[in-house]
Amino acid sequence: MTIAQTSQLIQLILNSVLMIAVCIGLLSGLRLRHSTIIHQLQSLQQQYTHRTFQAAEGAGLALLRSQRQHLQRQYRLASSSHLLMHYVVLLFIGSTFALATRTLLNWGWLIPLALFLFVLGTGGLLISVALALLDFYHALQRPRAPGLDPLPRHPPRFLAARRRRRSARPLPSASAAIAPLKLGDG
Repeated sequence: MTIAQTSQLIQLILNSVLMIAVCIGLLSGLRLRHSTIIHQLQSLQQQYTHRTFQAAEGAGLALLRSQRQHLQRQYRLASSSHLLMHYVVLLFIGSTFALATRTLLNWGWLIPLALFLFVLGTGGLLISVALALLDFYHALQRPRAPGLDPLPRHPPRFLAARRRRRSARPLPSASAAIAPLKLGDG
């Protein structure tokens, strides 16, 4: 191998290692989000079963049902993003391994394989981040009970007619309130 090929190989290995570090950081955040959703879902399920045994019907039970469906959708998105990020880390590790093997063995097909794995990993990383952002978007939307209307049914009241303008009165002068300073006072 020439010096140019060796430096390019080192750069490719560093790219893969950097992407592994980024993916591990994102994976830890996704794992935290996933476990938070699991705990929220378990807590909501306990509330739902408690209210069901009390035979409480109405808007409270419907709201809990709506919240449970909302959290289940978030759970599916978070699980998909979390699982995909695991595969992405494996793809980047495979890319790094192929490049490291290329440094030991002079097989030309290892570099295109490593680049193919790198491109697949990058695409998977983008899809995983998109799923996580979609999960965060769904987290910001609050579920409402089916019978509750968030908008008022009556048209808004407009302000009363304009009030009369006050007559322009001269304001007391600020200089009149301050006594003039005499030069001989010391």
